[in-house]
Amino acid sequence: NSVGDSCDTRALLAGVGAYEVNAPNTVDGCQDNSPAYIPGDEAIERIVIRSKDGGNMAAGKMLVIEAIVATASDVSGRTNIGYREIIRFYHASTSSVGWVYIAGGSVLPGSGMILFRYEKALPEGGIHAIRVKLGYGESSTVNPCSNSSYSTPYIDVDDMVFEIAAAEEPSDAPSSVSSVALSVSPSVVVSALPSMNPR
Repeated sequence: NSVGDSCDTRALLAGVGAYEVNAPNTVDGCQDNSPAYIPGDEAIERIVIRSKDGGNMAAGKMLVIEAIVATASDVSGRTNIGYREIIRFYHASTSSVGWVYIAGGSVLPGSGMILFRYEKALPEGGIHAIRVKLGYGESSTVNPCSNSSYSTPYIDVDDMVFEIAAAEEPSDAPSSVSSVALSVSPSVVVSALPSMNPR
């Protein structure tokens, strides 16, 4: 409800489908497309967004966006074998029309808990939302929901809504134009996490 240095879903998104608290955890009612044989299937466990410099989140400042996901433990019984776990990030704001694809990455099934991280500066203050879509073999970047003809039946979709302040007043520091330009094509960092059972 107010601007701070970070926003964290903690355990609110853990699980997938009917196993999520307050499912589907999307602002537009987009449903997960997964049979969700917990804990065997892929699921988004947590989304965190924070300012890179430790101050309050504001327009023009670099933000660090992280998604912690659980990969499927065994896909041998699935119809489609040989796919990767694909993650997609989308952004929306009160001034945008719909979701905009901003970044993506992938790992192999059976990789355990994975942290996806990337950095991005948002150009304006106000209410924003980040959507994370995790899917086995999901190939569509155009459709931010899971109910597309490109979707496999193993997809989790979750959103985080947060607020950032307007751009801070200029100071004697160098212009932030270069850091905003770097956010046009963010680099997604993938890290394996220690084995855990968050559910």
